[in-house]
Amino acid sequence: MDLCSDGKQYYVGIMEYQKDGVVYDFIDNDEFFSWGNPYTNLIDDIPKFCYFAKASLAALNYLDWTPDIVHCHDWQAALVPLYLRTCFKDTNVGRASAVLTIHNLKFQGTWDPKTIMGMTGLPEYLFTPDKLEAYKDANFLKGGIVFADAVTTVSNTYAEEIKTPFYGERLDGLLCARSHDL
Repeated sequence: MDLCSDGKQYYVGIMEYQKDGVVYDFIDNDEFFSWGNPYTNLIDDIPKFCYFAKASLAALNYLDWTPDIVHCHDWQAALVPLYLRTCFKDTNVGRASAVLTIHNLKFQGTWDPKTIMGMTGLPEYLFTPDKLEAYKDANFLKGGIVFADAVTTVSNTYAEEIKTPFYGERLDGLLCARSHDL
């Protein structure tokens, strides 16, 4: 699978496990997942989660399995709705709806737009204030909120709180604008 704008190809392994009639598929890539803690530091985590978001959708296409809904959580998977609506829009998996659940709005996955553009291979038109850009940074969570069909939270109370300036972590305006989908 290609990931970055440099055209480098990345291995996407699919490991499957079945138990009690449920099939579990796992993404395998030693370059990203062979070491320690799944969360290290932001600069090391960003490429890993860029890869995981795109590889998950590529795996679904390879398996020829089209879900009705792709449900992702927090900034670590927030690129899934963007990839779904851009790179995968003309594939079977591109027909799936995307739901993004926010557990903690404080953590948004922000970094330099040029670096993120290179790491993700996403087109430049997505790095604007109405999509991925927030306060001059690329913001994964914001992009996920913009491109998800629905946004959920851990509670109705939290959904209301994050629409306020105090709890909204500078995304309250966007969340208010998406309140009919929140």
